Amino acid sequence: MKGFSAFFRKEFTYQLRSGKLFGMAAVFILFAILSPATAKLMPKLLDSLGGSGSGAAFTVTIGEVTAFHSWQQFFNNISTSLIVFVLMQSGCFTNEYRSGTLVLALTKGLSRVKVLAAKGLMLILLWTGLYWVSFGICCGYTGVYWQSGAENVFTAALYWWVYGLFFTVLTVFFSTFLNGMAGVLAAVGGTLVVYRLLSMIPKLAPYLPTKLSEAEPLLLGEAVPGDYVTALMITAAVIAAAAIASKPLFDRKTI
Repeated sequence: MKGFSAFFRKEFTYQLRSGKLFGMAAVFILFAILSPATAKLMPKLLDSLGGSGSGAAFTVTIGEVTAFHSWQQFFNNISTSLIVFVLMQSGCFTNEYRSGTLVLALTKGLSRVKVLAAKGLMLILLWTGLYWVSFGICCGYTGVYWQSGAENVFTAALYWWVYGLFFTVLTVFFSTFLNGMAGVLAAVGGTLVVYRLLSMIPKLAPYLPTKLSEAEPLLLGEAVPGDYVTALMITAAVIAAAAIASKPLFDRKTI
């Protein structure tokens, strides 16, 4: 247990000293603030684009802005935050393969399973912390401007967190046997593309992880949380399978 704790602290220290933690935090916080701000300012922006007076080229009209528009912006923005997260963490293993620093830890008696667990837990905690801090900030600002207009907000946020967790675990999974960041990014990105293409098939869409990222129907009340249960269970099963499969793949990896 001491070896695991020491390696976990090393991982956290690396996140701090490399600036990755602060960089990711800046992105998540910025988008959290921009979501309600964009929704609040959108009518004025559209009005300025439409011009004024009889010489205006076109007129832009928009309905009443509500909390829905703020949360709509949040879930659109958080997808960008997830991309940044995967980009910055895709080298969690591969950088150490290249530098040979894992060899030192392993030769000192630290088991591979503890290395895998420490790195995986670090990424999961980072994603969880950054995501819910971002959600909390957006929730606070949205509550200042609007008291209503969106339904099932926390449920939609919970489903999206699982969706992000899915790609976090995939990042670890692909990192256990691929040698470079480019390969990890290509594998994670390729998985997303495949699921997006499959989601275009109506009979498959309700069962795919991408279903969990569809927050808008929940926010509008056009869907109920139960509509996502099957996708949630399948996603959880895939997350568990990827986590379990990571161990034998990492054990066979030549370092």
